[in-house]
Order: sequence, then C-alpha cells, then structure tokens
Amino acid sequence: MARNPVNGCLTPAGRPTESRSPVGSVARAHGPNRVVSSQAREERFRLSTKLRRGRAARLVRRSKDSRLLSVRLCAVLTAYGAVAVTFMMLMYALEHRAPWFVAAFACGCALSSSYGFLAGTWPFGVVEAIWSLIALRRYAALRRGDAPV
Repeated sequence: MARNPVNGCLTPAGRPTESRSPVGSVARAHGPNRVVSSQAREERFRLSTKLRRGRAARLVRRSKDSRLLSVRLCAVLTAYGAVAVTFMMLMYALEHRAPWFVAAFACGCALSSSYGFLAGTWPFGVVEAIWSLIALRRYAALRRGDAPV
C-alpha cells in the first residue's frame, strides 16, 4: 500500500484512487497531478462562469456607485470652489472699509488655494496661496499703522 500524494489515501501500489474534487465531481489522481473527467471540467466551467457573472455584476454595481459618488464629490467640490472664490472676491471689494476685510481676503485666498489643490489645478492653488501670504502681510502692515503695501 502507498499513500496518494494528492489526498493522502492509502492505495494499492501503482493504482490511482478516486477522490472528490472541490466542485464535487470525481477526479482520478496520478501522482501530484489530477486528470479530471470532461463532466468535472464542464461543472467547473459552469461554476466559474457563475462566479464571474456574480463578480462582474458586483463590479458593475460598484462602478455605478463609485460614479455616483464621484459625481456627488465633484458637485460638492464645485460648490465649495464657487463659495470660496465668491467670498474672496467680496472681501477684496470691501478691503478699503476696515483692516479685518484684508484678513478675511487672506482667508478667502487660502480657501481658494485649497480648492485649487483639491480640484487638481495646482497652479491655481499656488497662486492663491501666494496671494494669501501677500494679503496677510498687508493686514499686518495695516495693524501696525504703516502705509499700505
């Protein structure tokens, strides 16, 4: 008697043993390799096709969900950008009224800068960050009583 290397069953020397394959069909084991009957091959193909259909359906559902999420995020990002730029421009128009409008303009520039980086337009983000620093410098000068820069 010898042990079958595939499933560990005791077999008469030189004779293969039958064992159950993972899909429930009969397979013959010859050493470390299995020779699978055509019926077992068909059953495996049928099961793998079902699995693929299930996976594909889940992927399609996920892609639809991710597209919906992407559209929502894009809409939120666009609204954020519109509010940030509008706030920045409003504070720029009101700068001459009081020094705190200059500080608010600097905050608006920082918000617009963050929008630029989030939207993937890094040059816009860099320019707005620079404008934010310039506005903060102007605010500091106004608070000290220096002439506007």
